[in-house]
Amino acid sequence: MGVSPDIQVVSTPEPSPSKATGLTRLIAFLSSGEPFLITLATASVFVLSTTSIMLGWIGVGICFAPLAVRLARRNWARLRTPFDVPVLLMLAGGVVGVVSSPTFDISIRSMQTLLSCTALYYSICACLLPRAFIKWAVVLFTGGVFLAVMFAVAQQPVVIEEADGISSYLTRLGQNLPKLPQISGQASPPLTLNHGLALSMLIAASFVVGLAAFSKRITLRIGLGLVSVIFLWFAVTLTNQSLLRLVMLESVKGRIPVWLDTINMIRQHPLTGLGLGSWATLYHPDGTIDWLGHPHNAYLELYSNFGILGAMALIGVAGIGAREGWRIVTSMPRDVWYGFGVGVLAACILTFLIGFLESAPVGMPASGANRYLYTVSPVWWMLLALLVLARRAHRDTTSRQGP
Repeated sequence: MGVSPDIQVVSTPEPSPSKATGLTRLIAFLSSGEPFLITLATASVFVLSTTSIMLGWIGVGICFAPLAVRLARRNWARLRTPFDVPVLLMLAGGVVGVVSSPTFDISIRSMQTLLSCTALYYSICACLLPRAFIKWAVVLFTGGVFLAVMFAVAQQPVVIEEADGISSYLTRLGQNLPKLPQISGQASPPLTLNHGLALSMLIAASFVVGLAAFSKRITLRIGLGLVSVIFLWFAVTLTNQSLLRLVMLESVKGRIPVWLDTINMIRQHPLTGLGLGSWATLYHPDGTIDWLGHPHNAYLELYSNFGILGAMALIGVAGIGAREGWRIVTSMPRDVWYGFGVGVLAACILTFLIGFLESAPVGMPASGANRYLYTVSPVWWMLLALLVLARRAHRDTTSRQGP
């Protein structure tokens, strides 16, 4: 059939394959940066919740915005993770902890940090480019931890006896950095040399050691090896006195009375716990929380915050994490992604063990002369997300290589 001369046939040119590929890559690149943006939004919640509850909720909304878009597009598959049930149990335990809390203001602010950590977990797990994200995450995390150590040295200068070479240089570098502004109502500086920072360095060292051990490039092995040595040196330097007290069992003996008191407190509320972030206010009924803001045991603190639901979540995390770790060790080829998976697994084991003597893996209290705040620690949320992402990076590599 012919075409009438009065009718003009206009053909819409389709985009060339190169343009379509470029646009697809641009969208994928922007999407891969989503976890970094959520990380910044999560950090903002930790800051905003200390100043205003309303601002904290705005930050939580920003954290969940990308996940809401995924749900609106019915992109459910990438939001499913092995730890979904423990995450739901933790959130339910957090709600119970807020409702039953004797200190609602503290608990609702803590709940905001819990929700932001949840958004961060799912954002990392749903990353579109897991291998690219892992590369940048390791670089940014190790660099951020190093800068945090340097600024912590500036806030509270330490004297390292008989330090020479790189030790002396790094110490002098840190002491020459400017001091951070003091947070209103908080007695200690905003960034100090503490066990939480030492834990961050051990986690970073685990990542770097795993990558160095299984990298095929000699130069990369040497560079990553030096970075891991620096982090381990700083971690040992910060905790040498604590390690000595631990070997002599002094730290354990000092913690046992606190643990027993905490257990007795939990016995009075075996189902609900003590309330999200409320341990310190109940342990110090006179209101002077300026010397002990946590029970020095992550698992007692977990039960205090989330009750029996938190304990069930912990059991689920331990079982599922052991299964995922076993799959990484036994089923992945011995390449750099295997090294990253082993590094994450090592960081999980270290964090689990440290949790018996420290509360940093679960929560981070900040006490001052006239104010007490409590934030949920993002450590476990990030480690579990990276454990999931290590498996995804392996599957993506295998699918690209083909059978």
